[in-house]
Amino acid sequence: FGCLSSLSPWLSAILGARLSLSYLSSFRGPAHLAALALHHYRDTLIRVLVNRWGIAIVCLGLAGTLIMRDQFFRYTLRFSLQEILTAILILNVTLGSDPLSLLARRVLSLKPCLIIGRMSYALYLFHFGALNLTYAIWKTDHFGSLLQVAVYLMFSFVLSAACYMLIERPMLPLRKKLRPSPVSGVS
Repeated sequence: FGCLSSLSPWLSAILGARLSLSYLSSFRGPAHLAALALHHYRDTLIRVLVNRWGIAIVCLGLAGTLIMRDQFFRYTLRFSLQEILTAILILNVTLGSDPLSLLARRVLSLKPCLIIGRMSYALYLFHFGALNLTYAIWKTDHFGSLLQVAVYLMFSFVLSAACYMLIERPMLPLRKKLRPSPVSGVS
């Protein structure tokens, strides 16, 4: 990955963080290429991708990636397409001026969504354990009822809230103290 190490200053500037070579060894093609393209062709890409049809087209594309049953597609291109389409969806929601984008921003600004956003890392960490706990209680490996889904969600949110309140939140002041200074020349 010698050629990728020369990209480190570019990626560092684009992402606003220092990137180590170990990170670059796990180069995620679509996401990093999208960041490079957005950096160099920002205005053109936004003009093309952010429009009143953007959200509808992206949602249809995402649905298509979930409906497609071809085994090769599901294990190769599917996740890359979903990554790109999700990035376009985020651009449309954050930069769009159409009614659907405005509605999406309004919904995402509601207090329950903000709470879920703050707890998102803890949800990511604990959802699999909550899933296995739910399966163990019902002695199954799939959801058979809405009650199971409700119990799974309850476990996920209770464990995540506990982690957020007892670990993440108390560490925020420490994180601010230890945060490295921004890279010079990057705004």
